Amino acid sequence: NAPSVIATAAFALGELKSDSAVQPLSRLLGHEDPNIRKQVATAYAKMGEMGLAVLQEAFEGAWQQKENNAVHLRLTVMTVYLEMVEFHPDLMGDVLPLVVRALDDENWLVKAQAAQVVGRTAQMLSLKESLAPEDPL
Repeated sequence: NAPSVIATAAFALGELKSDSAVQPLSRLLGHEDPNIRKQVATAYAKMGEMGLAVLQEAFEGAWQQKENNAVHLRLTVMTVYLEMVEFHPDLMGDVLPLVVRALDDENWLVKAQAAQVVGRTAQMLSLKESLAPEDPL
């Protein structure tokens, strides 16, 4: 299969925002082509909570492995989380425990992506606090 066809399919699955798209996308999380991984990340981010369990399971499995594919997979999961907190800020609490763990990853790219998620989450929480109406006592 040509990478552009696979990337387009991943994009289309994300547009469905359906439970039936979660498993097919999981097989592409560690794909060698970065464009495909990016489309998978965006698709999962759009799906929100539906993909959280699969992402956590994929990250946990990749945490145990040392192959390049495992690094791609962990990096893709962090990319999903970065996009997910943008689309679904209410899921920040669900993704942070795994993100904090990724800060100790052996791969610097995974660590950097995890740090971006933490930073973006902190920005969003700070903004949310500053926009919240003050509670008069």
